Order: sequence, then structure tokens, then C-alpha cells
Amino acid sequence: MTVRVSKPAFNLREKLSELDYSRVPYDKMPAGSIIQTNYTRFDYSGTNNEFETTSSTYQASPFLVNISPKFSTSIIKIQAAINIKQNTGSNYIRVALYKSIDGGSFANFTGGTTGHGLITYRISGGSTAWDHVNFMVYDTPNTTSPIIYKLYLSSNDNSQNVRIGENAAEEFMSAMEIRQ
Repeated sequence: MTVRVSKPAFNLREKLSELDYSRVPYDKMPAGSIIQTNYTRFDYSGTNNEFETTSSTYQASPFLVNISPKFSTSIIKIQAAINIKQNTGSNYIRVALYKSIDGGSFANFTGGTTGHGLITYRISGGSTAWDHVNFMVYDTPNTTSPIIYKLYLSSNDNSQNVRIGENAAEEFMSAMEIRQ
């Protein structure tokens, strides 16, 4: 018994031209690929960027960035470019990065609640100092829920004023998802 199979003819060249090569599906992207980048710019006029405190416990600043990872195995790279200010004396500025997952409470994951934190800036016995600080941190949140990364600020001695942000300066925070 003979079986005959027939299939419609097609033009291979035409089918290949129909494929969308400008977008690779996320699940086909290799490890190390950047899946997404979110950023928040802080370039307000006047003193709207400035956040000051004399507290020796970390206080929430307005500097934040949001991201919703597409894969729970991704690494999140957080970067920022901010200005800081320290008044005279022997105090120092401590900046920590906190995160909130899916609307939960913020938790510090960069240096604990005491000590130097993510960034420490100190000038001893001098006059008021301003500086521009860049930093980069990696996180492995193991979730696809929305995450907010937020900067917190403290002074070490409860008496000197410290600041994050500068009037009319262009500052930013970004979060980048990297496929693993």
C-alpha cells in the first residue's frame, strides 16, 4: 500500500523575512543580557532635591527607583549619582540602600543599621563640604514582584546636619535587570 503525503508549497525566503529579528523573546535571551533598565531623574528647581537630617538613625530620602523583574533568577544592578553635604565638625554622612518588595516595609541590605552603610563621607574639623557621589550595588532579590530601591541617610552623632541632594542639580537612580 502506497501512502502519498502532500503539503502546500511555501517560499522559505518569504517566511524568513516575516520573522521579527528586532526583538528576541525574553526567555531566549542569554545570560548576561540586559532585560530592562528603569531610572528616576531628580533635577528639580530650587531645593526640592534636598533632604537633610541630624538623626543618627537612617531616615528615608526621596531618592528611589522602581523595577519589576521579569525573571526571579535575575541580578538587579542599582546605580546612582547624587550630591551630598556635610557641615563642619567631625561627623560623617552615612547613606544606605533599602528595598521594599511588593509594597512591603523597607529593609536595609547594604551595611546594616549601624556602621558606615553603603557610602560614608567624612571631613574632620573642616568647613562645610559638598561632593558628588556615584555608586553601584548588585542585588539578587529572587522575585518577580515590584521592588522599590530607596536611599536612606543618617549622621553619626545626632548634632550635625547632613544632606543628600543639591538644589537644581541633576541626580539619578537606576535599576537594571540582568538575565542569569
